[in-house]
Amino acid sequence: MSESDAIPVATAAVSPLRVAVIGYGGWGRCHLKVYRNNPRTELIAVCGRDPSRVKETARAYGAHPYTNVGQMLAQTRPDLVSVVLPDEAHFGPCAGCLLHPPKYQARMS
Repeated sequence: MSESDAIPVATAAVSPLRVAVIGYGGWGRCHLKVYRNNPRTELIAVCGRDPSRVKETARAYGAHPYTNVGQMLAQTRPDLVSVVLPDEAHFGPCAGCLLHPPKYQARMS
């Protein structure tokens, strides 16, 4: 196949995924750092229980702080949510994500 036979590649700009992180402990901070530094993601929100700690964490990572998962999901409508909590605490936030789905559903293949 010669260069002239090559199939053109789409070069349209893709908007970054808008990401929210629930939990800001050790692993949560790892997620926050990765999303903040990834050009394909925009870190928009951090959610946690302690208002002063979540505010401080959100400020450090350039996101909006929340202490209520439902409120965060309704107001920010993230494309992706990382639930970074102890295993036994996953159910509530994950159920909240199902009640506030993103504007579109991604398909994994």
